[in-house]
Amino acid sequence: KCIDSGSSWAYLPDKNGKTSDHRIKARSQMKKARERIWSTEDYENVVKKIKKNVIYNNDNKKDPNIPGFCWEWQGKPNPDGYGSISFLGTYKVVHIRACESKYGRHRMEGEVTRHLCGNRICCNPEHLKFGTQYENNMDTLKHRSNKRLRFEENDIKNIRKSSETNATLAKEYG
Repeated sequence: KCIDSGSSWAYLPDKNGKTSDHRIKARSQMKKARERIWSTEDYENVVKKIKKNVIYNNDNKKDPNIPGFCWEWQGKPNPDGYGSISFLGTYKVVHIRACESKYGRHRMEGEVTRHLCGNRICCNPEHLKFGTQYENNMDTLKHRSNKRLRFEENDIKNIRKSSETNATLAKEYG
């Protein structure tokens, strides 16, 4: 079946009757790398790798009270607009890796990575913080960084209290 689809010939024996297991070994090594506990040095090395692909800029920072420059990722973004980085056999979004390096631990289930500066391509660990989805949504409102959320806090309260239809509210608030 694999030969017909052109996807693999690895299971065919060579002239000595052995099959290629290099892919199996590579996958095994990557799995070990993903499962191993990171050292402090690993977290430092991921930041060094990130720094090679950033520019330091404050033009897109939405909160001037956050100290330091934004580290803006210059690599190719994924479909969601974030950069990805490979480290120790795994790919992950850059700002998540940077935040993990700040705290010296991986992100826990249910946690999100918040951009305190409001710049979604920033990966400066000092501008990132683990938090809840609710906190992240509030950051988005505060920074007005989501094009769909251009409302003042009072507008949102008025919309929720309103007895008008959704169509009427959509016209009123654009």
